[in-house]
Amino acid sequence: MEFKDYPFIMLKPNNDTMQRGTHLCKANGFKPDILFELDQQSTAYHIACSGMGICFVSDTLLCKSPALTDMIYYKLDEEKSKRNICFFSKKNRYITFAMSEFLKLIS
Repeated sequence: MEFKDYPFIMLKPNNDTMQRGTHLCKANGFKPDILFELDQQSTAYHIACSGMGICFVSDTLLCKSPALTDMIYYKLDEEKSKRNICFFSKKNRYITFAMSEFLKLIS
């Protein structure tokens, strides 16, 4: 894989993005050379933007960030790059109209 010789900017080991990123690297035959382990995906992205390495980011983060012309983005097709998002609420708690509409919108 083309990325095996580059430094990676990853999230901390208990983070789902780190676990998925590590799995993707392993599935492609290499262990990533981790330069930093951070708490926030946006911090990893900004460090990658400075040219210090590669990171895994969500498309949501990219949609909310200013477009940078000197960055190269790759969309991953592998199933491990996708994840489900769940919403929870306590039983017998009031759900506002806005919450209800939001849940309708995303389902």
